[in-house]
Amino acid sequence: MTQINSQNDMGGNGAVAAKTLFGNFKIAQRVSAIVILGVAAMAVFGGIQIYGQSMTAKAVKSNTDYNTLALGSQEIQSQSLQMRRAEKDFLLRRDMKYAEAYKNNVSKLTAVLDAVRKEHVADAKAETLTRLEGAVKAHAKQFAMVVAQIQELGLDEKAGLQGKLRGAVHAVETTLNEANLDGLTVKMLMMRRHEKDFMLRGAEKYIDSVAKRRAEFLTMLPAMPLSDRAKAEVTNLLDVYVTAFNAFAKLSVENEAAISELSAIYKIVTPAVEELVVFGEQGAKRALVTVDETQTSMGWLMLIGSVVIFVVFVAIGAAVAMSITRPVKAVTKATETLAEGDWNIQIPALENKDEIGAVARALQVFKENLIKTKDLEEAQRQEQVRQVERAQKLATITTTFDATVSEVLGVVSSASTELQATATSMRGTAETTTRQSSSVAAACEQTATNVQTVATATEELTASVREITQQMARSSQKAGQAVTEADQVQGKVDGLVEAAQAIGQVVELINEIAEKTNLLSLNATIEA
Repeated sequence: MTQINSQNDMGGNGAVAAKTLFGNFKIAQRVSAIVILGVAAMAVFGGIQIYGQSMTAKAVKSNTDYNTLALGSQEIQSQSLQMRRAEKDFLLRRDMKYAEAYKNNVSKLTAVLDAVRKEHVADAKAETLTRLEGAVKAHAKQFAMVVAQIQELGLDEKAGLQGKLRGAVHAVETTLNEANLDGLTVKMLMMRRHEKDFMLRGAEKYIDSVAKRRAEFLTMLPAMPLSDRAKAEVTNLLDVYVTAFNAFAKLSVENEAAISELSAIYKIVTPAVEELVVFGEQGAKRALVTVDETQTSMGWLMLIGSVVIFVVFVAIGAAVAMSITRPVKAVTKATETLAEGDWNIQIPALENKDEIGAVARALQVFKENLIKTKDLEEAQRQEQVRQVERAQKLATITTTFDATVSEVLGVVSSASTELQATATSMRGTAETTTRQSSSVAAACEQTATNVQTVATATEELTASVREITQQMARSSQKAGQAVTEADQVQGKVDGLVEAAQAIGQVVELINEIAEKTNLLSLNATIEA
């Protein structure tokens, strides 16, 4: 029966799993896994946060760098405009303080360019910065040349070539005025006019006009009422003036070209500066957008990460919880079923290597012990049935024995009665013999007196002896029968004693079986 129950446990319908989820892991290991998972989740969340902060910081740094570049570009633009303004102020006012201001602006501009170049975001505009630095240096060099030319031309009408030209023309005019040479004075005034027109307009035609007026002047000079010495002096003064004018005109033309070159060079500066400004501003805007996008992305990433971590944590936690609660419930249900007396229940989680598996295996042992107890109880019940049947048989045998004993006792009683009767008869015979012996003695006494009487008495004695002998034979036979019957009774009594002893042993066995049955029932009750 135990084998049948075991086969039922092993070959069930598969509704109960021999191994449950995470059954190979101890409960402490599963709880530790949840703790580790929580720590890992916190680490992942912290990693996401750190990554988000890093990306945000990177975007903020990029925004800061681009803002720095934009501010630097704006400073470059401001300094370049200040440089250009100082240039224009100098060209307009011919004041050296503007030239100094220009130098200061160039120095500041160069310093700002150096600072901007150090920004790593400016690497994308390295070529522009190089072009701008080259243009600034070229502009500064060209401006220095223009300043030198203007200084040579004269910062005012008394300095430089202007002062020399003015002195020469004043010497000629003074000489002509003293000689009252109005015709030559008019020519001289015309040359002065061409000079002023050239200074105002810079047209080279006025140089030719001055040359023509000089020729006309020299043509008119011989006819003038002057001594040859005076004419030579006037001619010399005129040559000084014209030479000074030509030098002034030549340098002025070169200066205009140099000023034009300044403008041309600055045309390189302007777009380069604007390119840097636009690049910095757009980069700052992009970086700001990147900051916003990064913060938004990190917010979504942290939200999604939190949701995913929460879902995974809850799922694994629920799985671990179910891996503990479900087997516990199944084992509890199996225990309750066993307690209700259903021995065919299949114990779950027997192959688990955790504490639940240990409990399940202990429950399986308990089940097997219960089955063995049940089998033992069944065997005891059958043994009790056999004992009852044996007791019934013993009762029948006892009844038969009682009847036999009663019969034997009856026979013994009858034999005793007959023996008593025989004894009585023998006693009577003995008494008779005694009496007859007495009679024989009397007869013997009378023998002497009466032979006939002796003969008669002898015959009677012989007959009496023969009768006594017969009676004694019969008494002996009766006694032998009594002895035989007594032996039979003794044998039956011995058999009765043995039967009584066997009955006592059976009774003791029954008592022992009853005690064991009561003990097993008590154990089964305790185990249930």
